[in-house]
Amino acid sequence: MRIDFLNDKWVSDQAKAGKLALVTVKTPNLVILAASTEELRKFALEHADDKGAFSENFAFQRKK
Repeated sequence: MRIDFLNDKWVSDQAKAGKLALVTVKTPNLVILAASTEELRKFALEHADDKGAFSENFAFQRKK
């Protein structure tokens, strides 16, 4: 299993530019995406090849 995290700066820049199709909640420090699981899944797939969209990932392997 792998978990990829969105890049906070990328999300903030996209929100400022009006390029996010998702509902956002702006706080003093970051932008929070407010969407259903299905909408977030679609969003992640649409931006999967965008190198700037994701900051880091964690890969997990099952130990037997």
